[in-house]
Amino acid sequence: MTVIGVTGLNLRPLRPEQRNHETATRGHLGEGVGAVDVFGGAGLQLTRLPLRAADEMQATSSSQDRPIDLPCSCCALTERGRRGGTSLPGPTCRPCGTRATDCVVTVASPITGPAVPHRLPFVVAHDDALTVINDDGQHPAPPSRSAARIAEAAGQDERGAGHGLRPEAFRVRMAVGSQSHYGYASNSALAPIVTFQYNRPTCQPARRSRPMLFGKKRSVVAGLVVAACLAATHPAMGHTSQKNEAGMTAAVDTTQRPVLLTTEAEIVRAQARSTDASSPFYASWVLVQNQANQGLARDFMPHESDDIRIWTEDAGLEARLIHALAVAYRVNGNTAYLTKARDALMEWAVFCNADLPPDDPTPSWQDFHYPGKAMAHAAGLHIGRRLVVFADAYAILQPYLTTAERTEIERWFASMRSPIQHSTHLWETATEVKTSPTAEPTPVTPPWLNRQYYNNHLTAHVVGQLAIGYATGNANLVSYALSDPDNPRDLHEVFGGVLVMPGQQLQERDPSLNADDDRWPDPLRSETYDRYRATSRTAPDGPDRGLIYSSLGQKFVAVAAELARNNNAPTNYWRHIPDSGESLRDSFATYAPFISAPVNPERDLTDAVACRGRYYENSAFTQNIKANWLAATEVAFREYPYDPAIREVIRSEPVRSYNDTETFGATSPLLNGELLDPPGGPTVTYQASTGSTPTAPVALAANADSHFLGDWDGDGDDTPGWRRGLTFYLSNSASGANPQSYDYGRACSEAIVGDWDGDGDDTIGIRMGKTFLLSNDNTGPADVVYTGGRASDRLVIGDWNGNGIDAPGLIRGTEMFLRTNNNTDPTYLPSFTFGRTGDRFVAGDWNGDGIDSLAGVREVGNDLSWSIKSGNSAADPVASPVTHGTILDGALAGNVSGGAADELAVIRYR
Repeated sequence: MTVIGVTGLNLRPLRPEQRNHETATRGHLGEGVGAVDVFGGAGLQLTRLPLRAADEMQATSSSQDRPIDLPCSCCALTERGRRGGTSLPGPTCRPCGTRATDCVVTVASPITGPAVPHRLPFVVAHDDALTVINDDGQHPAPPSRSAARIAEAAGQDERGAGHGLRPEAFRVRMAVGSQSHYGYASNSALAPIVTFQYNRPTCQPARRSRPMLFGKKRSVVAGLVVAACLAATHPAMGHTSQKNEAGMTAAVDTTQRPVLLTTEAEIVRAQARSTDASSPFYASWVLVQNQANQGLARDFMPHESDDIRIWTEDAGLEARLIHALAVAYRVNGNTAYLTKARDALMEWAVFCNADLPPDDPTPSWQDFHYPGKAMAHAAGLHIGRRLVVFADAYAILQPYLTTAERTEIERWFASMRSPIQHSTHLWETATEVKTSPTAEPTPVTPPWLNRQYYNNHLTAHVVGQLAIGYATGNANLVSYALSDPDNPRDLHEVFGGVLVMPGQQLQERDPSLNADDDRWPDPLRSETYDRYRATSRTAPDGPDRGLIYSSLGQKFVAVAAELARNNNAPTNYWRHIPDSGESLRDSFATYAPFISAPVNPERDLTDAVACRGRYYENSAFTQNIKANWLAATEVAFREYPYDPAIREVIRSEPVRSYNDTETFGATSPLLNGELLDPPGGPTVTYQASTGSTPTAPVALAANADSHFLGDWDGDGDDTPGWRRGLTFYLSNSASGANPQSYDYGRACSEAIVGDWDGDGDDTIGIRMGKTFLLSNDNTGPADVVYTGGRASDRLVIGDWNGNGIDAPGLIRGTEMFLRTNNNTDPTYLPSFTFGRTGDRFVAGDWNGDGIDSLAGVREVGNDLSWSIKSGNSAADPVASPVTHGTILDGALAGNVSGGAADELAVIRYR
């Protein structure tokens, strides 16, 4: 091999005290080379790396620039270098017989003058060159073609100006054709700007089964020299699709693949949506395809930085691009997407598996390097949140991979189990943690790192373990992650801890624990435990991260629920409501006004704060947070199409296209999205409270946030009304024709309907927090304003004592508080318990006696089961359940037949 050095390149000896990733470059060079010579001129030290037992880099110097010819030794090694050791792997290979003219690497520096050691910020790959850019700001920027790669490598938007350089361990990539090889550098003594160029040689490999992607913390120059020669002797691994005689791709059975976040039914539906430009989901497909094309052009660069913050940024981007490639291939069959996604997954897998203990299917975290190992308490969060995206891409493509590829990728996934579980253990028991690889340990108090019992990290650990278990078919790991007495933070536990209800345990720093005013209100239904991050670290009312961490906590629960649902876990957490009352429906509805809050041209939480309280009024809220939350809300809307708050979020985004930088990328609307209304619009169906054949469906207005029934003109018949944003539409026709419209309240306020003054006709009202604003004529400002109950109470309206006045019924768990007037001096019937936590509740006059009572509406299988109470005291009996509607329908009541009693009504949205 020929290595030409020129003035400006300097290699320092590796002293014993430098042997860690913070202060030196070291580690094994992977499989492939017996010896490498680097020879240089004035200021360039000649370093021979025998690649075995190099406790120090022995260096000599020369005053001439001349090439040295060496055999191209590029065969397989049988000895694997160990992470963290002081030696490089020993060669057990033989030369492939080529000479210098076949395998040439040129190392050149345009900088003249004496060689000075510099920190190596990172290496940028483009076309047939590698460029190392120094961070001292004294040297010109690289060609503009490299600028995008620099920004990309730094995790910035490609439009970002400047270098955004990082001082940690950096990746070095050498590319020959479609094949990539990697080295590592940290605090290197390279000169300011060094360009590595190469000529593609012609030598062929001798007995190699797969390409080697250079692993952790390699010597930069030696790694690149080895990489170039190794690339020369090992052509890119071929990925050929099965084709029939006509050259068409043969059918592949996709029914037996693992399923994580993406089902086969969703892929089939996405295929249809991708060809229908009129579909609201077509824009999502365009964005997915754009991202897949970005993936085609990307040089994927796996690494395992000890700074987990860098790793999660880089791995997150590459995982989402691989996922877009996988989805795009399954949607339109472009095999370029398949090949690139498969190659990228293999690059990551082979790289991350490079120093796993051989023949150990379940290696311990102690025995290998993994991302963020120097910040081990944080590693589990980031591995879990990124691995699920890689794993879903793998699951989508698994039928198209060879057995060897599946084995390699699943080995990578399986190896991450131990680091994730180690993170959980540290959260429970650690007395100190490191907040960066170079920081001194910070003391913490166990358990759970200063009693953060349900921090979002712990739910991400569940996500990661479920992803590993489902992707690799490890039923024991799945069971451990879902519900296991030996797992202190399984999904069953974190579901009830991350989602908090009024009166439940909050983190001790939650400001509401020490405040009685409205600045820090008690939690609403199923807010997240991480809401306490709303306290600023710099000023009492400064910008905070309450919404950022709340969105993460909720997202991780939702992703875990989706993994469990798609694999028919014993508990469907999308429908699960424990006795304590937490539910994903309530969580998404509670945060819905924030999810739909404007962020352009600037953040505006005015409406959301008015409707949900001041707790998050100073929280940061960006386009990225909004897009991430919208992607998760697409999945929530699939489950709860009847919820007005969730419907308002979806309706406010007519172009269903957003890029989730946390999990789903651009794919969520395309794969998970549902139409706001079914074709032809929603319909309402009625049934007698005693049980009967339902009426024929009656069409309702489309594109509405909510629908309701009321007697708007006092004729005794209930007719449709609906709301869109802050505009109410009220029709006196059963068909909904000729509605009158009124703007009232805010779009995020809770719409209610009743006869507030006893004059015989129904009018509109709203609740914001615990404040009721009631209109008696549907034309002007509120006629009656009062506060009642708690903002977290569920609400149902009825005439509870026959006095002709409708008033709120407040439902707190299973306890009913029925108000009988709308004065500022409230009166209530004696409270009683009814139903169970999680039931929906509807009020109606079921027997025609002029008094409304409650019906508990419970999800039983896929049906709605109505249990009707005959009166409003604890002693009043409950009739046998009546089935009407499905779990995706909205439930309400009204008198539409002209009789004395009200009917059960369900609105079909799906």
